[in-house]
Amino acid sequence: MQYTNPAIYQEAQKIWATIASDERLKGLAAEIELHQSLLHLFCVGSFYHYMFNIRRMDFEFISPEMPGILGYRIEQINAPFFLSLIHPDDLPYFMLFEKQVVKFFNPMEEERIVKYKVRYDFRIKRADGKYIRILHQMLNIIPDQSGIFVNTLCVHTDITYLKRDGTPTLSFIGMQGEPSYINVGGKAACASFLESLSRRERQIVILLTEGCTSKEIGMRLFISTATVSTHRKNILKKTGLASTPELVASAITQGWI
Repeated sequence: MQYTNPAIYQEAQKIWATIASDERLKGLAAEIELHQSLLHLFCVGSFYHYMFNIRRMDFEFISPEMPGILGYRIEQINAPFFLSLIHPDDLPYFMLFEKQVVKFFNPMEEERIVKYKVRYDFRIKRADGKYIRILHQMLNIIPDQSGIFVNTLCVHTDITYLKRDGTPTLSFIGMQGEPSYINVGGKAACASFLESLSRRERQIVILLTEGCTSKEIGMRLFISTATVSTHRKNILKKTGLASTPELVASAITQGWI
């Protein structure tokens, strides 16, 4: 299986690097035993858990339940491979949600950060080629020996039987008296995925959804057909999509326009 589009992985690296470099989190205390004791909060179906090291941008540990749910060997799993398994229609949501997680926690006081778990869903491809919907839940803070935040404890639960279709949603679940924020983002947030595109590229996406050819787009925007083709290639690279039909379908069905 091919890994995900390099541009997608590079964007994910930037997001995770932002978290790992946050010096405000230095010295924040959190015991892994406490996090593990909260696992019962996640269990609504078949699940596996893992530790993700944000500094190394890779999996530190994956529980032995994962092969039974996804069908892959544990040694197969790394960050690029995992990103390649996410459904193409859900990958924009995944990237957006990761960015929103950074924005949510960035201004928060250190003592409150450990009182939240992150929850969102997406579809992932099993080894047999079928997609299942995963509920991704994350507890936020496990420092390394120097006290700097580098690890997250995550649980993936198969919720296909609960939600076969529909738009991925993001929630921040407050614990120990903190307020919760349910279904943050969703389709409205996914429209901001186009913020990664230039104004001209967004114009081209809109015209593509209207069925315009490159020549027609060039005439309407007063640019050459070759320039339109270059923009289209850049759009696919930025969105991680494989073809124009896939781009148009995503733009329409996922509410990008």
